[in-house]
Amino acid sequence: FYLGLVLNVVCVAGMVLFAFHPSLAKAFVVNGSRLLERMKFLRHKKSREEKLAASMEKYNQTADYMVEHFGMLVVVFIITVVQRFSLFAATWFVYKAFGLSGSSSWLIILMQGAIAVAVDMLPLPGGMGISEYLYMRIFTPIFKSSTAASASMLVSRGFSYYVLVIVSGIISFITHLTVRGDKETDKE
Repeated sequence: FYLGLVLNVVCVAGMVLFAFHPSLAKAFVVNGSRLLERMKFLRHKKSREEKLAASMEKYNQTADYMVEHFGMLVVVFIITVVQRFSLFAATWFVYKAFGLSGSSSWLIILMQGAIAVAVDMLPLPGGMGISEYLYMRIFTPIFKSSTAASASMLVSRGFSYYVLVIVSGIISFITHLTVRGDKETDKE
């Protein structure tokens, strides 16, 4: 949990700092690249420097856009908070659907948030496995048995993760068919 919390704070602070201070981001990327070259992890290539300069220019344009449209950034932040809260609340609805009581909705939602904080920024493959392990460790006492906790995990993860993956896949497939259909129409 503490590692996840530190990684979240550092990554989010770094992204915000870089977003609103693009010159700092550029210096960080260029100096990081040079350091990797000196440490012999990368060979010096002029094309890499040009690509970095181009990407930093695009980054600067994006940062300028964010500053100019700060209201939109606030709206996106609010939507993201509501979305995450809704996903975390799925476990509470499952808890109530099982006819259980004794734990508040805020406790359950905060425990789901703690799992997300612990796992979201870990740069490890198999993050869902860790997340589901933590879910079982945290929610077995709340659901009063490992069987009920397992069933609740399947239902809540089904809503909060797997349904989103399936819906995203369907939308991607439909988009793929639609875009491909437009290109064939243009050729005719």
